Amino acid sequence: MEKILDYIGQQRSVGQSDEQIKTSLSSAGHTSDMINTYFTAIPNSFARDTNVKLHKVGNIAGAAFLSGPFAPIYMLFQNFKVLHREKEANIFLVYSLLGTVVLFTVMSFLQQSLISAGMIVFVSSWVLAEQLQGEAIKSHKALGGSFVSIWKTLLICLGSIVTVIVCVLVLFALGINL
Repeated sequence: MEKILDYIGQQRSVGQSDEQIKTSLSSAGHTSDMINTYFTAIPNSFARDTNVKLHKVGNIAGAAFLSGPFAPIYMLFQNFKVLHREKEANIFLVYSLLGTVVLFTVMSFLQQSLISAGMIVFVSSWVLAEQLQGEAIKSHKALGGSFVSIWKTLLICLGSIVTVIVCVLVLFALGINL
């Protein structure tokens, strides 16, 4: 599918309309169902709008490794919004924040270290990013879409670290030891 999306992106960049590209793909033996799948994988605007940027899967996982759970939650949430999947964005936000609270609560009761929780966050962020948005991110790349810079990712990580420090200080102030 990635080769087809590359082809679509190339044809769009030289000014061919989607109808012309569909006709060309049909002539090459692709079924109309498959052609529609190619064109619904990512909206047409992503190929041309350089202001639309997504976070890469590797950057999301790296942010989890560097800074804990809040950076990847934010980054995945932003990707959902950019992909015009607002309902999924809101559901993801609620469940991921609840999951984070549950994870750290359970880890504290089990007397496990924060490193164990951090590894769980890292692996789960990678898997969630790949499963929930991997195809859309690949399609976005194939169609010439832009990505958030590593510097912005690092800034998000810094904000996440500050958030985690504040949360830990609040927990300690409440007498909850991790």
